[in-house]
Amino acid sequence: MTLVDDLAKKPKDFLSRHVIVVDEDGVISHADFREWRLGGCQQKLDTVAFPPAGVHRFTLASAFQNVVLLRPDDGKNGHSMRAHWLPWKSEGDTSLDLDADLAPLFFTSELTGCRLSFLPDALNPKKARVAHLAGNMRRGAVERNQAERRLFPGEKPRTVDSRARRMSMSGGTPYTNSTSSFVIGYATPSGWKFVAQVVTGQMTAAYIDLDKAIPIVAPMAKVLN
Repeated sequence: MTLVDDLAKKPKDFLSRHVIVVDEDGVISHADFREWRLGGCQQKLDTVAFPPAGVHRFTLASAFQNVVLLRPDDGKNGHSMRAHWLPWKSEGDTSLDLDADLAPLFFTSELTGCRLSFLPDALNPKKARVAHLAGNMRRGAVERNQAERRLFPGEKPRTVDSRARRMSMSGGTPYTNSTSSFVIGYATPSGWKFVAQVVTGQMTAAYIDLDKAIPIVAPMAKVLN
């Protein structure tokens, strides 16, 4: 059974054993990753980064300890997942319209201080809109709140649609002592649902622990409900 099959058949068991890390820059999966870390992360690596926002195919690959990498599918292993993908933007916001007819899954960049916001479509449960609001916005939560009002405007001026939901690794959840979260969205007949694997530590190439298993705080926490 491949990692993709394992995740699809027993997601909670999989997320209790493996930490999924979004290898967005392609550095962690590079053959010279350990040497890059030992050299102070200065060496320039020839990597394959993630695609732009949209619907793409992804696969999973074992890395080290309990870490499994989410990577764009190169078509070589024959086992992949079709999913909506929304990358983050440093000091900014990104958004994407979801449509279950195009792909039944959703992935986004690791949340480390970021906020993920979600608005279901009132008329069609197959559709929704999501936004990734950067944790390093210059004016912090004030700017993230402004972005939400722009992306999900309410009936009254300067308000957010009352149906909008959010999760944030910088506050607003029971898991604020943790620093990283991997979110999976999946389509159901009643609408899009989301779960988060919450872990301790920063899941970036420069900081991820190479020699110890990553502690899992919550393997499959329901979010954006």
